[in-house]
Amino acid sequence: MNESFFEKSPLDELEYLEYHDMILNFCSYVCILKNKKMNFPSIFVTVIEDATLMRIYVDFCGFDDDREAVLEFLKFDESIVKSKFLKKVINKKIF
Repeated sequence: MNESFFEKSPLDELEYLEYHDMILNFCSYVCILKNKKMNFPSIFVTVIEDATLMRIYVDFCGFDDDREAVLEFLKFDESIVKSKFLKKVINKKIF
C-alpha cells in the first residue's frame, strides 16, 4: 500500500488542525493573562518558567507529560528554536 496515505490520513490532519487551534488559543490566553502582546519565543519562555502555566498547557492540549508538551511546542514554530532570547534564558539557567 501507499505509505504516504497512512502518514496524512484525514484523522491525522484533523488532529493536527485541532492541536494547531489549541496551541493558538493557549497562546492567546497567555497574552491576555500577561496583558501584553507576545511572540512565540516569549510565550514559550513564560510557560517553561511558570509551573502553573506549564500544567495548564499540558492539561489543555492533552499531553501525558511536560517533556512531550515542550517538544510539541518547539515543533510548532521554528522561530522558537532560532530565538536568541530563548538561548540566553537557557544559558542563564544552566550556568
